[in-house]
Amino acid sequence: PPADQVPLEAFGNTLSGNNPRAERIELRLGAERSQRIESRCAEAPFRTLSRDLGILNFFATVLWAFLYRTSNRDRLTVGTPLHNRSSAAFRDTAGLLINILPISESVNSDDTFASLASRLGLSTLDATKYAAFPPPQGEMHRGFDAVLNFLTGEVGEFAGMPCDFTWRHTGFADPHHAVRLQVQDFAASGEFTLYLDFNADLLSGLERHRIADSFLLLVDACLDNTDSRLGAISLLPERDRVQLLDEFNATQRKLTDARSLNELIAPQWTDSKDLTAIRFRDTELSYGELNARVTSIASWLQASGIGKGDVVAVWMRRSPDFIASILAAMRLGAAYVPLDPAQPIRRIERVLRDAEPGAIVSDESSVPLDNCPVLDPATLQGGEDRLEPVNVSASDAAYMIYTSGSTGEPKGVIVEHHGIVNYVAWAAEQYVHSADLNRPAMPFYTSPAVDLTLTSLFLPLTTGGSIVIYEADDLRNDLSIVDVFRDDAVDILKLTPAHLSLLQKLERKASRIGTLILGGENLTTTSSRQALSLFPSGVAIYNEYGPTETVVGCMIHRYNPAFDAGDSVPIGKPISNMRIYALDRHEQPVPPGVVGELYVAGDGVARGYRNRPEQNRQSFVALPDLGEARAYR
Repeated sequence: PPADQVPLEAFGNTLSGNNPRAERIELRLGAERSQRIESRCAEAPFRTLSRDLGILNFFATVLWAFLYRTSNRDRLTVGTPLHNRSSAAFRDTAGLLINILPISESVNSDDTFASLASRLGLSTLDATKYAAFPPPQGEMHRGFDAVLNFLTGEVGEFAGMPCDFTWRHTGFADPHHAVRLQVQDFAASGEFTLYLDFNADLLSGLERHRIADSFLLLVDACLDNTDSRLGAISLLPERDRVQLLDEFNATQRKLTDARSLNELIAPQWTDSKDLTAIRFRDTELSYGELNARVTSIASWLQASGIGKGDVVAVWMRRSPDFIASILAAMRLGAAYVPLDPAQPIRRIERVLRDAEPGAIVSDESSVPLDNCPVLDPATLQGGEDRLEPVNVSASDAAYMIYTSGSTGEPKGVIVEHHGIVNYVAWAAEQYVHSADLNRPAMPFYTSPAVDLTLTSLFLPLTTGGSIVIYEADDLRNDLSIVDVFRDDAVDILKLTPAHLSLLQKLERKASRIGTLILGGENLTTTSSRQALSLFPSGVAIYNEYGPTETVVGCMIHRYNPAFDAGDSVPIGKPISNMRIYALDRHEQPVPPGVVGELYVAGDGVARGYRNRPEQNRQSFVALPDLGEARAYR
């Protein structure tokens, strides 16, 4: 449908058209601000045929700017009532002749108050030509997004008795109007009072004073400089800017001295040498044995010419050799690309062509890429491994994970070591050390080609814990999560809300699992509340949010059934050394409740997409006004 027919959304809510309840926000502008408005309206671009029409144009401009900045619409239609007694013949006619005139106008991204006011002034004058026609009825009233009403006049005496005027708000309005702005000065005091009557659909859960603050900021900005660009004006008062931009993002802290994931894991090769690193089927692999396996595979890769900056594709089922292979690639300063045997061969082929690996480690019988060295780790013979040490830096690529391609071709997201180190070091504090866990066990049961799996691999390895590997009996219908839950052999479980729904259908309960980390999908409070019953010993449920482009997780919230009463569990606050901004289309911070686009900055932002320069320019941007050299949007 045309843009002006799309249901209006504002403050994160959609106007249903079925709710007649309205809530009033009252704003008293005071004598000084009101006098400034009078003076401003005597000048261009607001000066027009009459004083009242100029004031109407001023508040129309502010209302348009407010709805443009807080809703999903560029084009708005506002109804404004006129008394419709345009000649002497009608002045003494009994009856209600009020007509509501539609004023329709679009706001452009480069509009200023002056440019918008000029167009609105012409539109208002044009609308008054039709004031004498019969007033619109029924459906025509529902074509307005909002109503602007300017009421002035003095209340004199009646039969010798002084009269006063009080506006009684009924709590109801036309359900199709998002807001009604009533501007009035009935006492002729020279001070304007604004009544913002919002449809109740739009205000659920909002702090009303924040709306008032944003509206007044626009009023004052218009008074200060009509050449101000609408998109450049902050809708946040200073106290909110400090809270939302500075205090919310006060996450800077040193987590580790490790420059690479290799260095973060390295202490375990000696400190946990004889302890179990991997459980697979009926066997166990110690840290010492895993280190030896990593060295063997890395030696072969190095002999095949792999070094810093290269790419190694790892196309294997879940196994100890898969883990050893990705560690081997990183040990050489190469980035590994995980491929899932369960994925269609056409996707595998596209990824391999785009990634251009220098070598492939695979247990598949055939590989669809010519002229590329291929290693099946099962064919490696024991013997002396010669490995030249490689100095891997924080800015070297650690891995490249390809997106699903649901909106086009899969894109390879390149993540550097400093990003994954920050996440894993933070996760160790959040999920292991703060919970007093000693060498936690986590299951490797999800696709190796998604970054959700990385938590289950690297968190145990950096804390001296163990990885329990679950094979897929059916690659196309992998229900390994059921085995994980029934075995009850791990301490921390990383899963999606879809997995959680599946677990709730089982009759069995788990006693060892103490932490659930949810990610990848919307987590509802209903499923979280129901999940608590599966863990009689208690369980901590964390909602961890983060796109692949910001390294596994960049925000976290611990579910609290006593406080989380909305439909969805919040995604929470940024993790250590990450910063989160909700910005509008002009890259201005949005007030609480207003929908914005999420921008993520900090140590976990990926290097970018492989071979996608245009998408890199669109997705990884600078935010100079916020002091961010680079952020993912």
